[in-house]
Amino acid sequence: MKKTPFSFQFWYRFGLAGGLCLFLLGGASAQSLVEEVKKDLTTEPVEVKTSTQTTLPTLSKEEFSALILDGNYEKAVPLLSPLAEAGDAEIQFLLALAYDKGQNYKEAIRWYRKAAEQGHADAQFSLAYMLEAGEGHEKDGVKALHWYQKAAENGLAEAQLKLGMIYEEGQWSLEPNLKEAFRWYEKAALQGLPLAQYALAFLYQEGQGTRQSDVDAAKWYKKAAHKGLAVAQLRMGMLYALGEGVEKNILSAAKWYELAAKQGLSEAQLLLGLLYEEGSTEDEGRTLPIDYDKAALWYQKAAEQGNDYGQLALGTFYVTGQGVDQDLVQAYMWLNLSASRGNSEAIDWLDIVAKEMVPAQIAEAKRRATQWVSKSNETH
Repeated sequence: MKKTPFSFQFWYRFGLAGGLCLFLLGGASAQSLVEEVKKDLTTEPVEVKTSTQTTLPTLSKEEFSALILDGNYEKAVPLLSPLAEAGDAEIQFLLALAYDKGQNYKEAIRWYRKAAEQGHADAQFSLAYMLEAGEGHEKDGVKALHWYQKAAENGLAEAQLKLGMIYEEGQWSLEPNLKEAFRWYEKAALQGLPLAQYALAFLYQEGQGTRQSDVDAAKWYKKAAHKGLAVAQLRMGMLYALGEGVEKNILSAAKWYELAAKQGLSEAQLLLGLLYEEGSTEDEGRTLPIDYDKAALWYQKAAEQGNDYGQLALGTFYVTGQGVDQDLVQAYMWLNLSASRGNSEAIDWLDIVAKEMVPAQIAEAKRRATQWVSKSNETH
């Protein structure tokens, strides 16, 4: 049976080229800022006194942060409270973090608000998140938007990214506005935030909110990719594979795919497998030899993550014996899994393979597929 590979161009255009995936950020948790806060805090010692004026050990703001990071909330709160009451915005933010990590959300939101009202950008962002999520307060998107806007205007890159996403989607009182989304993504991207660089690149690539430019898209994808963002590495691989915004170079495509694939991105694993299956010729840049063993390896990794095209590709390899020992039972199992996810090519292949099998083999393949699904559900 001759294998007919699925279309890379089709998969690229319609399988991944949708809008910016919100799973990249989702709702950014207040606690996610703690590490950045710790790096930015001053080391100036702060003298802490009790209500009876008994002097306690002098601690720096960095040491207060370390207490919170180490989970010593009960120790941190009484040390921070007197200074927070005195009006120090940075200490108010740290006290809010202590309450936040200790899951006392009502006190956390109270102290975030106090610091936010003094213009503390991290507190404004954290307050916005809690209002959005309904932690310590009923959900209030309009107020959340207000504080995200404040934090973004104060230059907080994470808030600028979040505001860009709000404008891209259209949330609460805002209609979708791609020009505003682009403006805020650009501000965050210029501060070096990889997710914002990715979002900005995507808008350039699609010509949404700005002029279409594959060259500018490649520029910003590459910045994010160099910082280790897997989806940006995947996009760079695609651009090199297609010659969009960069000169076509299959070896460069393979390099970027592999970086993303090693981070566990199933789409990159799939496309890296496809490159090794098809190889490249000199007129496509430097030669990449066909290597069915490597193709099978990466298809397997994608398939194990539930990628239906990875399952299809691996299944057809088991049919033809490319990169693996020919095994129709394994072939049917992977094709069955792919078909169960609605992959029409896998459904067609099942009919072809079934004609070469006896009922006992088909039953065994279905049993293995059921077992795989059960194990997969246990690990997710």
